[in-house]
Amino acid sequence: MSKDNDLKSKFIQVYDSIKSDLLHDPAFEFDDDSRQWVERMIDYNVPGGKMTRGLSVLDSYKLLKGELELTDDELFLACALGWCIEWVIYYA
Repeated sequence: MSKDNDLKSKFIQVYDSIKSDLLHDPAFEFDDDSRQWVERMIDYNVPGGKMTRGLSVLDSYKLLKGELELTDDELFLACALGWCIEWVIYYA
């Protein structure tokens, strides 16, 4: 698997983690039906497309940091920021 595919795979894994955190956040009072609806809505609207904006956040972070490898925490946070960009684009 190429490095680009590895990054995209990690990016998608972080999406799954963020979505799970959102769906199980006690601040939201979801019943089973509403949780399933929100999950379907998020999956339909957010991760589609090429994800170039979100993935570019990873590349930009690596360039700004000046290192080829990121720690797991850095990679997670860069992916999370990339997903923030993707969510804002689909919200607008």
